[in-house]
Amino acid sequence: MHDSAGKFLAASNNVVGVCIDVFMAEALALWFGLNLATSLGCIKLIINSNNIDVISAMQDRDNTLGSLAAILDDCVHMARDFTHV
Repeated sequence: MHDSAGKFLAASNNVVGVCIDVFMAEALALWFGLNLATSLGCIKLIINSNNIDVISAMQDRDNTLGSLAAILDDCVHMARDFTHV
């Protein structure tokens, strides 16, 4: 994670017991990243992802990814705590 000037702020790693597919991996990465940003007190975020399905599901709540709905719901609620995402 970097600030707006590109200065390093933090990094994190996590162990996931079960990951059924790439969509779950991307959704969990987003979830872990939002938790890290929250713990650092960030107020604005730019999120990068190469998974258009996860990004689309975050932007359009009618477009959930089935089993990932709970993870993405958490992400949506966490994202509301930031002034800009």
